[in-house]
Amino acid sequence: MLFTGGDQVLHGQIVDTNAAWLAELLFQHGLPVTSRSTVGDSLTSLVETL
Repeated sequence: MLFTGGDQVLHGQIVDTNAAWLAELLFQHGLPVTSRSTVGDSLTSLVETL
């Protein structure tokens, strides 16, 4: 699972290029990403997701 966080990413204010880059890097090393989750900055949301 690939996990990214931040209200700006969640609300579409910025594009999450880091997740795309990391997913590609992991795939190149034989570790395909099977799911991806984006969570806002709320501590409660972060804890629930982790």
